[in-house]
Amino acid sequence: MICNVILLVGVGLTCIPNFYALAIGRLIYGYSAGLFSFLTPKYISEVAPVEVSGTFGGVSQLACTIGILLPSLLNPFEDDIEQVLYVYILFLGPLVISCIQILLMVTYFNFDTPPVMKANGDLVKLRDLFGKIYDPHIV
Repeated sequence: MICNVILLVGVGLTCIPNFYALAIGRLIYGYSAGLFSFLTPKYISEVAPVEVSGTFGGVSQLACTIGILLPSLLNPFEDDIEQVLYVYILFLGPLVISCIQILLMVTYFNFDTPPVMKANGDLVKLRDLFGKIYDPHIV
C-alpha cells in the first residue's frame, strides 16, 4: 500500500510541466519501482498457494519486463507528439494500475500475510485465510 502511495506521488510530480518536478518525480517513481521489484515476490511467496506461487512470480517478472518495454516502444513516436503528452501517456498505465491495487487492497485483500498473523497469534484469522486460499476441506 505504501509503495502505491509513493508511486502516485512520483507520477503526480512527473505530470507537472517543470524539469525539476519531472526529475524528482522520476526519482520517486524509480524508488517505488525498486520497492515493488523486491516486495512483490516476497508478498507472493507469503500469500499464494505453493501450487501457483511460481506462476504468480513469473507473471510479476513479466509485468516488470513489459513495464520496461512499453516506454521503449513509445519512444519512436516521441517526435510526433508533444513532450508533455508523451509523459502523460507514459505514466497513465502505472497510475491506473496503482489505483486498482489500492482499491483491491482496501476492499478484497484486506488482511495481513500468514507469517504476520502467526507471529501476532491470530490463529483464527489465519485459519480463515487458509480456508480462502486453499481448499476448505484441506484446512
